[in-house]
Amino acid sequence: MLDSTKRKILQLSNVLALIITLIINGLSGTGIFNGKSVGEISDAYPNLFTPAGLTFSIWSVIYAFLIIFVIYQARDVFKTEKQNIPYIEQ
Repeated sequence: MLDSTKRKILQLSNVLALIITLIINGLSGTGIFNGKSVGEISDAYPNLFTPAGLTFSIWSVIYAFLIIFVIYQARDVFKTEKQNIPYIEQ
């Protein structure tokens, strides 16, 4: 399995990746990258398979669970003592 240093690197990498993802997605929603938001681009090219706007509300649920997961997996990054749980490698 993973030693303590490798595990901490992976945990912190997950936290960093989440932060970068939230920043990039937030900025792309404002139109800062190409001058248009995602909604404006979608409206500019109508087609028959674009879902209704309500469909995209699932992303709030996805991001909520992603944040919960990252917090859960990184909860022991700054712990120095190991708990005595013999059946789980720490």
